[in-house]
Amino acid sequence: EREIIMLKKISSIFIKLAATVGLILIVFIIKDSFKQEIKPREINIVYLSADSFRPDHLSCYGYFRNTSPTIDEIAKNGTLFKRMNNQSAWTNQNLVTIFTSLDPSVHGVSTRMRNIDPNWVTPFEMLKKYKYLIPRLQGFLTDQNMSFMGFDDWEVMDPVNWLEKNHTKPFFLWYHILHPHLPYNPPDEYKYKFFNDKMIKNPESKTNSS
Repeated sequence: EREIIMLKKISSIFIKLAATVGLILIVFIIKDSFKQEIKPREINIVYLSADSFRPDHLSCYGYFRNTSPTIDEIAKNGTLFKRMNNQSAWTNQNLVTIFTSLDPSVHGVSTRMRNIDPNWVTPFEMLKKYKYLIPRLQGFLTDQNMSFMGFDDWEVMDPVNWLEKNHTKPFFLWYHILHPHLPYNPPDEYKYKFFNDKMIKNPESKTNSS
């Protein structure tokens, strides 16, 4: 009986010891993993957005006219999303949400002359930690709404020229296509591609867009 009691005590000690050693090993493994900083693989990103687009007037979304051959080609060889939830009807508010992943009620950019909290660390700033270039190539990006997002200094430049100059470095290049936006006065080569004056039945509605 004494031997049985002794064996039980020895077994209990070994179980506790094994559990303690296992816990110590786990702690060391976890602690060591925090020491090893995981460096992301450098992937250059080109992000294109466009203002005032209507998906129902793009061929890739079923429009019967051939209005968007380049976009159609991208959609064919990439991923075409058919559902999207907009956070706002206002461009800047939407863009800040896209680049912070924050709801407008959180980031607070709900009107002009507002910006995100300057103490926040944005995704752009996380990339800059790894020497990414985040160019600010368009004038509207100097708007206060875009402050503290993590862009580099403002430099107006054609994106193709910028790429030729900086393609050897890691970058996140965002370019916002504004051509479809107001004042809705495209060059004649596009204006009359799908439209002619005969389509306006009321002469009083015709205006000289020049």
